[in-house]
Amino acid sequence: MAEKKYLISGATGFLGKFIINELDPSLFDTIGRGSTNTIKFDLAQTELPLTFHNKYDYLIIASGHAHVFKNNARESHLHHTINFKGTQKLVESAYHNGLKGIVFISSVAVYGEHMILPFKEDDELRGESAYAKSKIAAENFLIDWSRETNVPVLILRTPLIAGKCPPGNLGVMIEAIRNKRYFSVAEGRAKRSMVLAEDLAKFIVENCGHNGVFNICDGLHPSYRELEHLISKQLNLPLPKEIPLFIAEVLAKVGDILPFMPINSVRLKKLKQDLLIDDSKVRIELGWQPKEVAKYLIIE
Repeated sequence: MAEKKYLISGATGFLGKFIINELDPSLFDTIGRGSTNTIKFDLAQTELPLTFHNKYDYLIIASGHAHVFKNNARESHLHHTINFKGTQKLVESAYHNGLKGIVFISSVAVYGEHMILPFKEDDELRGESAYAKSKIAAENFLIDWSRETNVPVLILRTPLIAGKCPPGNLGVMIEAIRNKRYFSVAEGRAKRSMVLAEDLAKFIVENCGHNGVFNICDGLHPSYRELEHLISKQLNLPLPKEIPLFIAEVLAKVGDILPFMPINSVRLKKLKQDLLIDDSKVRIELGWQPKEVAKYLIIE
């Protein structure tokens, strides 16, 4: 059995691409359903056998089913299967004597929507969405598994991850500003914890083998107005105009029906509310020193 240093799931995803850019290609294998992966396996098909022919020092789990706003049985099943069962499958298949550590990319969604801010690692996990529940289940499994095997597991609860060509809400925001279909809501005052993908990827590679659960962000929590300024400047466009909240609420209801709209009720809620996490633990224990998203984000 050959040995490589890293096995990475989710390498073709947004964060995964930044992670593999930090590594020499000779040091890692990737696993996923895409044709560019070293090991072809669909984590939605966890009932299938999975055998690795190489041994690895570190397993980095950056795969996941997310950025889906539908709330139905099929999506709930995919969240559970990929995020929880898929994590179990990867860990149990990759485990061997000598495995030095696992890194698992979780989410601030595990805290839920109770607005006691900023969230800290020892806060109760109240996430109620299918996505949040799947991440909570995966975290609990990994913590128990780590205690049983004495293999360190580093769990990183990430907020909005920013970088070139981002997916999710930030990507939607950029495209809406680009196409002049974006309007600022509530004066853009709401703040959100964020982290640069390049900083996060570098941190992951440098801290494989550490143990614990950590929030991770830039610690400065830019407002939507700051992001609007940054994006508009890079696109060489005027700052988006503001609209009254009641108009935004009407447009959001339309967006709930028409998926091509740049806003829906879920996104509007995020535009109105702060979502902040406390990253002091990772700064103190692991020396986390990120760059400021609002200054260093490059969108293209």
